[in-house]
Amino acid sequence: MEKDPYRLLGISRQADLSEIKRAYRRLVRRYHPDVCGRNMENIKRFLEIKDAYALLTSNIPDPFGTACKVESREILKASGSLSEGHFRDGAFLFKRVDALKCLHGAETQVEISDREEFCPRCRGLGATVSSFARPCPHCSGAGFKLIEWSGEDLKVVCSRCSGTGAMETRDCSMCRGSGKVVRCRKVKFRIPRGTRSGTVLELKGQGPWDPGQKCRTSLYVEVEAALPENMEIRGRDIVSPLEIDCWTYLGGGYVECRTIDGRKEVFIHPEAVRGGRLVLNGCGWIDERGLRGDHIFLIEVSYPKGPCPRKALEHLEALKKIWPAKDPDIKALAGWGTSQEKGIFSDR
Repeated sequence: MEKDPYRLLGISRQADLSEIKRAYRRLVRRYHPDVCGRNMENIKRFLEIKDAYALLTSNIPDPFGTACKVESREILKASGSLSEGHFRDGAFLFKRVDALKCLHGAETQVEISDREEFCPRCRGLGATVSSFARPCPHCSGAGFKLIEWSGEDLKVVCSRCSGTGAMETRDCSMCRGSGKVVRCRKVKFRIPRGTRSGTVLELKGQGPWDPGQKCRTSLYVEVEAALPENMEIRGRDIVSPLEIDCWTYLGGGYVECRTIDGRKEVFIHPEAVRGGRLVLNGCGWIDERGLRGDHIFLIEVSYPKGPCPRKALEHLEALKKIWPAKDPDIKALAGWGTSQEKGIFSDR
């Protein structure tokens, strides 16, 4: 790339993966050809943004030690397929789809501008006449004048009333004064299971009509998987934060986990969350081979805030006697009583 990818995305060189993704999504919603027009200048700018995102995500590893190869490969694949020829020979749309439909596959539809024709309400004039309007004196309300040409009378649109036959007109509410309307067509298609954001689907024979080839061209739909807030895809795993209270972290218990398939109540053992992770097997994303990954929750422990009540200190002292601490995390929790007596509280 000749241009600086960081400048194209409007981010600093210290930006992490989440900042890069936020910048990319913000720019896509702003500069997508379906939003700002399908001229070649807008298309080239859009492709530069996609190339910058693909380059940066392929070079930045994720926090689990593995690069985002699968997601980057999908983005590169999508970017490589968006050539100028696609916009000449077909149409390109951007479709945001519920993440669950992308995961398991589902049918959806898009609406495409199919053809342009004269407005049926104003008959292509772009204006409508009020019932109280005065007739045009130039054409006597006919909307046209007869001019003799080669021995014949030709109808010519009145230049004063633009063919409406009236002096007072207003813009047509259907075509907004343009005289033409665009007919839309709904196209149904199926999203394969495991479809990721940035994947481009080609729908052959569903695009605009090509008079030269006397057939419809291809329609290209770029899919964005609308993941729930704070969820990210890493390979075939889904990653999201999970906040649990310190007592559950210490002694175990039931927690409610939000997965891509819905909310699940899970019983966790104290050992299951050591290291800051909780893993639900088989609750992740589906890869190209049909294998499903895991949902990895990054544990965020919630501790009490403020001075520890005296009654709580008494219970903590009793707990330390009947449950000696060996694990460093348990020692830190069991040692709160000493620090609280000094007015110090460790809020992790």
